[in-house]
Amino acid sequence: MDKWKKLLAGLVAIAAGIVYATHAHAAAPAVKVQAPGYYRMTLGDGPAMSAQLVASGIENMQVQYGVRTTTGPTPETRYYDASAVPATLWTSVTSVRLWLLARSTTPDPSNVSTAAYPMGDQTYPDRSTTPTDGFQRQLFTLVVQIRK
Repeated sequence: MDKWKKLLAGLVAIAAGIVYATHAHAAAPAVKVQAPGYYRMTLGDGPAMSAQLVASGIENMQVQYGVRTTTGPTPETRYYDASAVPATLWTSVTSVRLWLLARSTTPDPSNVSTAAYPMGDQTYPDRSTTPTDGFQRQLFTLVVQIRK
């Protein structure tokens, strides 16, 4: 579990200003299952963007930005997706809320999970049925306060 906490802290620390995405990748040459991964996009020659694997087994990641809506002894924070943060409020962002869904790299036929994972304003998977593919999943959440 400490491994995941360190990974979350590292991902939050390096996420600012860098484009990240999750994609499937081959876990190992002998394994036929496509494992999800957390990638960062870097600018290369040309200019061309290239994907670099940061962490294997990350199936989904969601981020929301917290804006203080009140002041005083009991301040309230409202969380927005990046596309919904009003342009005038970006300087008022005081926290980042992160959801990271990790998935095992190999399926376990005895695992028949019907779990759905709430991640911000959506639930994963975004289907009418939950995955029964035998993969084990774990949702990690983190809120990071931003110093001004």
